[in-house]
Amino acid sequence: MALLKLYAREEPAKDTILAKFIGAHNKKDTVFYKDKKATQLYARWAWCFSNRPTKRKTVTLNCYQWEIVWIN
Repeated sequence: MALLKLYAREEPAKDTILAKFIGAHNKKDTVFYKDKKATQLYARWAWCFSNRPTKRKTVTLNCYQWEIVWIN
């Protein structure tokens, strides 16, 4: 059975409080979308999590194994 697909890319961090207090201005979150055009947001992993996907091909979210397709 084929895995379900999620589309991922790295985007600038959204946490303004962390940016203000620890200088996280140039940090990148990993963001997952349900569509290739990146319009349907599914999940966001903050830059500060050590287990956030950056190069993996699969990820487990909400008890399902997903295939990651990295987009620009």
